[in-house]
Amino acid sequence: MDARRTTPELSLAGTLRLALAHIGDRLLAWPRRQRLLAELNALSPRELADIGLTRGDFARVLDMPVAPRPAAPAPSRARLGKGAALPA
Repeated sequence: MDARRTTPELSLAGTLRLALAHIGDRLLAWPRRQRLLAELNALSPRELADIGLTRGDFARVLDMPVAPRPAAPAPSRARLGKGAALPA
């Protein structure tokens, strides 16, 4: 193998697998995107201006990558109160 290559070449099967995964991801994201679009369309121009958007910004906003939500921290005795038992 040539030492100058930094990325391996994908086989046809690997390329097909990546393409199908991408299509699947887009299909799974479609209902969420439609729901967000409906919520944005329900906002008045004043509400949109309050959050710094116009109706022309919708496509850009909906195509932005979304960072996964951080996992909720485990409960601690301090937050549960004195003498409280931690959940099992």
